[in-house]
Amino acid sequence: MLDSSNNDIAGDVSIHDLCVRFGELLGTGVPVPEHVMRVALQDDLYAHYLLSCRDTPQFLAHLIANPPIRPEIASSVDGSVVTLLVRATHALWRWGRAGFETSDDVTFQRRYNACRTCPNRMDAPGDLSYRLVLAGSDDNSVCRACGCAVVRKARLASESCPEEHPTIPGMTRWEEPI
Repeated sequence: MLDSSNNDIAGDVSIHDLCVRFGELLGTGVPVPEHVMRVALQDDLYAHYLLSCRDTPQFLAHLIANPPIRPEIASSVDGSVVTLLVRATHALWRWGRAGFETSDDVTFQRRYNACRTCPNRMDAPGDLSYRLVLAGSDDNSVCRACGCAVVRKARLASESCPEEHPTIPGMTRWEEPI
């Protein structure tokens, strides 16, 4: 939850820490501005452009200096959205550190099928963040346990299911080690 006194998110991670980590991921050498971080977390296409341009400093500097103006992002963020943004940032960070590797088709299908039959699967809320993350997907389901978009999370090689398998000890619902 966002604490307005010191901008702590989810207890020990501050928005400044997220800005520092994203700046490192982009290779800027400095933290990204807070408003850039918030827009990147809400706007999947903008985040994609930032990541795509990280090896082209002129384009990256332009994108950082000119983030899209989105009134719904500029407004105050409630605790549940902040928690989701923190989780998304951590997933993005892990994915970047893993070299942006995606799951092969067999692994993706196994993971996705497990999610499709999981009792934690639910329809995504209609808010902007989920609409952006799920844009272009035929599946609009999310995981109640972690809040992630099922079809997106299953594709990232660096991610794991947060739930234990109901019948296989020591494994996740994706049938991967805990």
